Amino acid sequence: MAIGIAITPLAIAAVLFLLATPRARANGPAFLVGWLVGLGVVGGAVLIVLGSTHASHGGAPRPWVGWMKIALGVSLIVVAAAELVRRPTAAPSGTRPRWAERLETVRPPVALGFGAAFAGARPKNIILIVAGATAIAQTGISARMQGIAYAVFAAIATIGVAVPIVIYFAKGDDASETLHRLEQWMRVHSAPVISVLCLLVGVDLIGLGVSALT
Repeated sequence: MAIGIAITPLAIAAVLFLLATPRARANGPAFLVGWLVGLGVVGGAVLIVLGSTHASHGGAPRPWVGWMKIALGVSLIVVAAAELVRRPTAAPSGTRPRWAERLETVRPPVALGFGAAFAGARPKNIILIVAGATAIAQTGISARMQGIAYAVFAAIATIGVAVPIVIYFAKGDDASETLHRLEQWMRVHSAPVISVLCLLVGVDLIGLGVSALT
């Protein structure tokens, strides 16, 4: 589920656009911090709510957890279908979406806000965060251990947006060609990547939900 969040093509594309702007050295890390904040706020809220409802009893998940996983799995399959239906036609080479053009002039606080929104406000990510937090809460471990487990979850979920930033700072000016190729690949393949990912995780969640109920 964390890998599903990490593979968020639109967020990775946003990072790549930010790294091509004059304020790349400030905006890239700001986006990354915002991403972590978004994951932390949504995931923390879910863990608090699930903790108050006692998702686990006697070391086993309660029945409603199984139904919740099934509902989350079905939601992801709907997201997968929606991504294929609204898949955009290939844009002419060299063109960028309007929202990407706005990133050229943003300052670090705005980049931070973009990161938080991409992490915690997109339907796919919200579903996966809830699913991940549910998987942690149903174990019945202490609140402290749940926090540690979710921190690991969030770290894995950050790999996708962190890799371009690491490449940028590691290679400097030589990173532009690598990042440009990655940007072009993401623009062409983002819709099928999201669709296949959501379908696989959705089916897996449904299977886990059914298994928990039986």
